[in-house]
Amino acid sequence: MGVAHTGKNGEIKNIGMIFETSSGNNMSHGVSIKDLDILKNDGIIYSIKKSPGNISSGVTYNYSDNSIEQKILNNGIIFGINNGTNNEKLSGYGIYNQKGNIHNLLNKGIIFGNEYAIKNSDFYSNSGEIGSGANYGLLVSGGDRVTENITFAGTENNTVKDDNNNKNIITNYGLVFTVDEDRVYTSKDEYKNSFGTEKKLTVEGTEYTVANVGATLAEDGNGKIESYDSFKLESGDKQYDKYILNGIEKTLVVKGTGNTVSSSVINGYDEAVEMEASSGLTLKDTKVNSYGTAITMAGNSELTLENSIANGGALGAKELPTINILGDRNKLVLEKNSIVNGNYKDKDVKNLSPIIKIEGSNNVVTIHGGSAVNGKMEASGDNNMLNFFGNSENMRAAGTGKINVLHDISGFDNIGIKGNVTLFEGMSVSGASSITIAENSALNLRLSNTSSGNLDDAEFDEDKELIFRPTHALENNGEKLTITGEGNDKNTVGKINFVTDNIGKRVKLNMKDIYIKNLHIKASSAIDSARFEEGKELVLSAGTSLEDLHLDKIYNSDASGNPDNPKPEKPSKKRYNSLNNIYKGIYGSTDGNLNALRVLIASDDLGNNYDENMRDEEQFKNLMRYLNSVYTETPYSFSSELSRRSAGMFRDIVTENEFRPNLNNWLIMGGLTHADGGTKDTYYGRNYHGVDTGTSDTDADMKLTGAYMLAKYGYSENTSLGLTLGGNKSEAKLDMSKVKGNSGYLGAFAENYRGNLTLKAGAGVQYSEYDADRRTMGGHSYSDKYSDMTYDIYLNGRYSHNIGKDLFLEPYATLSYTYVDQDGANEGSKALAIETDSKSFDYTVVKAGVDLKKVIPHEKGKSTVSAGVSYTRIFDGADEEYITGKFEGGSDFDILVAHKNEHSIGLNAKYALELENGVIFDVKGTYSVERDSHNQSGKNRTKGEWIVGAGIGYKF
Repeated sequence: MGVAHTGKNGEIKNIGMIFETSSGNNMSHGVSIKDLDILKNDGIIYSIKKSPGNISSGVTYNYSDNSIEQKILNNGIIFGINNGTNNEKLSGYGIYNQKGNIHNLLNKGIIFGNEYAIKNSDFYSNSGEIGSGANYGLLVSGGDRVTENITFAGTENNTVKDDNNNKNIITNYGLVFTVDEDRVYTSKDEYKNSFGTEKKLTVEGTEYTVANVGATLAEDGNGKIESYDSFKLESGDKQYDKYILNGIEKTLVVKGTGNTVSSSVINGYDEAVEMEASSGLTLKDTKVNSYGTAITMAGNSELTLENSIANGGALGAKELPTINILGDRNKLVLEKNSIVNGNYKDKDVKNLSPIIKIEGSNNVVTIHGGSAVNGKMEASGDNNMLNFFGNSENMRAAGTGKINVLHDISGFDNIGIKGNVTLFEGMSVSGASSITIAENSALNLRLSNTSSGNLDDAEFDEDKELIFRPTHALENNGEKLTITGEGNDKNTVGKINFVTDNIGKRVKLNMKDIYIKNLHIKASSAIDSARFEEGKELVLSAGTSLEDLHLDKIYNSDASGNPDNPKPEKPSKKRYNSLNNIYKGIYGSTDGNLNALRVLIASDDLGNNYDENMRDEEQFKNLMRYLNSVYTETPYSFSSELSRRSAGMFRDIVTENEFRPNLNNWLIMGGLTHADGGTKDTYYGRNYHGVDTGTSDTDADMKLTGAYMLAKYGYSENTSLGLTLGGNKSEAKLDMSKVKGNSGYLGAFAENYRGNLTLKAGAGVQYSEYDADRRTMGGHSYSDKYSDMTYDIYLNGRYSHNIGKDLFLEPYATLSYTYVDQDGANEGSKALAIETDSKSFDYTVVKAGVDLKKVIPHEKGKSTVSAGVSYTRIFDGADEEYITGKFEGGSDFDILVAHKNEHSIGLNAKYALELENGVIFDVKGTYSVERDSHNQSGKNRTKGEWIVGAGIGYKF
């Protein structure tokens, strides 16, 4: 099936070809619709079937609940053909309205079926419904009748109204007739044909002149059309503007030059437009529809299509082209988004008809960027020329600037390339003796994927590297082919660009009898190189490391010497070597990973708009960005820091809690805590190959939000024992990744009171589960769940010195050791997915500070207000660490866990309330700042971290 629409609402707009061809005993539909608002066809929708049963339809409307007012606007061709195994005519319909609700049917093109143009009932003779219909074009069938369950009305007014209450009636302003295989055309009175009329009508808000050719019917009343006329254009004597011209054969005959048809529709069963010798015609914003050949050109004629569409070539028994060029020295030009549709299979559902066919010599066909030929082109004769003129000023232009060739080209001696032209895999060029590629232009050759996936079929090169031999469009040319590049500058000379997005590590191409002159041969990907042996073969292969990427292809760098982004004076090679190892890991992994990398570095950040012509320099910058993101921005590098900070929050809750329990009694307290901070790690570039300059930053925003319960028991007058339970939700957000965690903490501690000195010792264990999401440039996304265990032990001492009435100076210090054991992660089987090994981290930290505390007694208890400053030093564990990662099947590489800032200063404030009735409460806040920490490859600084908390409890 071509297109199936099963939902409600929406619109299908076709300017190309939608089709299905089938030889099985099944229903065949070009488009199958249930409930669709609008189907607008400016191209061709068809179904061709060869089987002993069932139906074939261009458009099928299935059951509708009548809640959608469906509309068909046909400006092109819709047809359905079913030829049985013995060539008997079976059920072929242009439109098959089973039980649909077509609110409005408006035809300005051609609708054909070899039984009915429109069948308006299902298998069980349940009628469909057409609210209002108007035919301004051709309704044609190869059967005895044109339609089923439809009545035709004559032209009683000039405007078609959508609110026609008479169902299943089509007002006919065009032509309705049947035709048999011998080209016998028949009209009946019931079709309300108006041969030889010309009438102004308003169609969809535009005034058209609908003109039907004159015809002579047989006198015996059988409706046979014995002769028919044509419209004429001669040497610009008349300009057709906003016309719908309807004919049978040779609807419009063109003589002389200076002729123009604009904003019009020309319909004919065959040869809708005939151009006589030495004639000229320009079609502007015009559609030419023919069930057979749409346009024929005789010798020395010139035809230009501007934003126009030619549909034709459906007479499969004759394999007719859409545009047939006969004789010598004709010129055909397609420009301003013009389209030629055709490319049908014949009635045996085997052979494709050509869409543009030349029978003569010295003819020239020129196709400009934005225009399309949706079928194969074929030439016979000598010295015929085919030009593809894309956008040479902007090699990265999409849409109107680029020409994609998907169908075969044969028999053209010379092919000219200007701008950006791509020959796709699956098509072939044959019979060409020369291809000329203009300056600032590229011929892109896409390669087929010929790998069977079976190692028994594998071929190995001399160095034992696995190779494949894909096909390309030029390898079956059949004669000596010379490809010439125009231009003298190495940056602008015409080039042939092999699209290497799917070659794996190495491929060899058949280049037999292919020779070059002044031509730049290159691979589309910056990681690949091309080595050509004239007339024999071409080897395309990926570099095994960053040093092997043949970056001499990069001539300039707009990044080099940028005063806003200078390179550092003494950068280290350490980071670059790490990125190189990541690249080697990709190279040594699967071909799928290497191919995905090629697409990634030549696409936008969302993985769209793969650009086979992106400059090597830009691709290399993207490659370095990607490798750097793997090295510095994977979420697995940040979860250990979240775990360390989470355990530290629960440790601080214990060491900063100054409430003492009563002897042989419990003190129970619970509260909430929140931390908001992060880091900004900066890494220096080394200006490798002129593109890796300046610095790169990795920003991480970290948040932790948790709750805790603390219990102390007065074991003796000088000793208390305690437990801590807590949980944290944590998150680290990076530019393109994030990791979220849930942590559970259990700790035990003891406090000893020695006069003004309080000593504490404790230990805790924490289990964390993390959910990581990693995104990269190129639109790739990955996720995994993993966990870690954290162990924390600490000693704390605080001395309270009375310096005035109820005023105390309290120095304190904490020594802690933290160990984090992180599990490995596995992102699955997606392309460029990472697998990491488990990793352990340990930290030895000293925190020292001093608080100024004021005790405020009051009637029912006391309040305490304190403020102070603290200094934290990481003695062990601040250095860079590395998690081992790898791609599937590849070698190991390092993923950086950034070095920590060894020194930080905290500003602290706290308020505590203790009432005589046992209620206790505290609230505290800390703002921490850190000094920038430098190592050889970068620096680390925090963005400033806020920690706030509040607790409430009871002393028994």
